[in-house]
Amino acid sequence: MRNSILLIGLIVLLTISSLWFFLLNQEAKKTLNDDPGFKIETAILLREYSEDKETANRKYLDKTIIVKGEINSCIAVPHGLNIELTAGNDLETITCSVDYAQLNNKQNFIKGRKIELKGRCGGYLYEENLGLRNIRLTQCSIIN
Repeated sequence: MRNSILLIGLIVLLTISSLWFFLLNQEAKKTLNDDPGFKIETAILLREYSEDKETANRKYLDKTIIVKGEINSCIAVPHGLNIELTAGNDLETITCSVDYAQLNNKQNFIKGRKIELKGRCGGYLYEENLGLRNIRLTQCSIIN
């Protein structure tokens, strides 16, 4: 009886995990295949959000966009890389999450290099106490 309960629990767990993985990958594929609504420079996107967050959210939030900017840093995370773009001010950045599946071995991410990334805009964060401003792009792929 106990073995049957464990087996059923394992089957349910595997089914839920498989479904979650499938749905997650479908959303990422959708972003890769979406036509970007906007192609914009890092500085312009940051300026639009800092001037009027609500208007910028209506324009960009949850939409696929292409952002062109300069690499400030690149940090390895469990699912891939977080590439941080800057417009010259380290306190204003765009963080782009790129899955390992979108990377190849020939790419190098050197600080100061120009890059274009396509991803889904996840919104704007302003940390008033520290003066940090950040826009988050998820499900990114490297265009150039």
